[in-house]
Amino acid sequence: MPFDPFLLAVVQTASCLFMAGVIWVVQLVHYPAFPFVAKDQFTAFHTFHSARITWIVGPAMGVELVSAGLLCVAFPHSLLWWSNMTGVLLIWASTVFLSIPRHNALALGFSSAAETLVYTNWPRTIIWTIRSVVLCLALLKLVGCQGIDVGF
Repeated sequence: MPFDPFLLAVVQTASCLFMAGVIWVVQLVHYPAFPFVAKDQFTAFHTFHSARITWIVGPAMGVELVSAGLLCVAFPHSLLWWSNMTGVLLIWASTVFLSIPRHNALALGFSSAAETLVYTNWPRTIIWTIRSVVLCLALLKLVGCQGIDVGF
């Protein structure tokens, strides 16, 4: 394999931890702040938010998707890496089918989509959090910590 599996695991864990941190800030601070933006300024604010956040989450989610896929190729029989990939795909599905439509609605102006965005963001927040814990445990096992069994 042209990629070092350990390095892939480190990249996967780092990108997941990064996104878990971002999503918690977005979930607890940023999205709940939307109603506090002046209604006549909301469209400009949302356009700014959408453009800037994409530069942060887009590359990280891309790295996460690619490294998760490569880990499945490197370990085709690993329940850990296939479960991880399932989590990544669920996050992408949630983004495409729940978050993006609400952001598209908000691009037209403040609406109830802002409140539902907070609720529909919980699946991504929970999945990134669970994956972060599991991936950290897996990485600890990979570097030789004793007494931790993550199933591979």
